[in-house]
Amino acid sequence: MQTKRVRPTQRASVLQQGARVKTVVTVEIPAGVEAILSSAGYTDERLAEETQRALALVLFQRKVLSLDQAARCARMPLWAFIPWLGEHGMAVAEYDEAELQREFDTARWLIGQQAL
Repeated sequence: MQTKRVRPTQRASVLQQGARVKTVVTVEIPAGVEAILSSAGYTDERLAEETQRALALVLFQRKVLSLDQAARCARMPLWAFIPWLGEHGMAVAEYDEAELQREFDTARWLIGQQAL
């Protein structure tokens, strides 16, 4: 079986002690799957972008990366990354019942303050 090597990230970089560190990940796609992806309009660049974003989502979901770190890993601005997570079924914040109640209480108090 012949496989094609795809570089999903040419510039996956992180800051480490002030220096940029480049990590390149190689994904091997079987030839049969490559033909399907190609006919669906997937280019190497599109695969790289989607792979980078999927990695960011998984690392955020596993709490390996913070929200900001995951957005940077996905190479997206934070304001675009947050709704993108929602589109993929991922909550940005998790509240237990008590925390959620405190948030509602604070919102009600703030609304009451504006009325004064």
